Amino acid sequence: EALQQLEAAQTAIELETKDKKALRSALDCSQQELESAHQHLKSLEQRWHTAQQELENTKKRLASLQQQLEKSQHEHESTQQQLRSVQQHVECVEQQLESAKQQVLVATQAGGRSAEQ
Repeated sequence: EALQQLEAAQTAIELETKDKKALRSALDCSQQELESAHQHLKSLEQRWHTAQQELENTKKRLASLQQQLEKSQHEHESTQQQLRSVQQHVECVEQQLESAKQQVLVATQAGGRSAEQ
């Protein structure tokens, strides 16, 4: 009877040892999954940080482009004003030229009449 109790106790110890090994294996597996998840989280955090930096850089580039656009618009408006001024000057000179032509024509006609008389 003692032998049977010893064998039963030995079997119980073996089963308990197997259970402990299975639990240890499950714990190790869970630990690896946790470490893997932690590494994945770190990777996501790095990507998020990089994306945040890219967003900030993009905002800065956009602001710079906006300033360049505004500067170009002001330069364009200034150029258009200069063009209008030049056009007005050209029109004025054309009018003066036309007036001078008329005066030359009148003077020529008057000079021709004087010579005839």
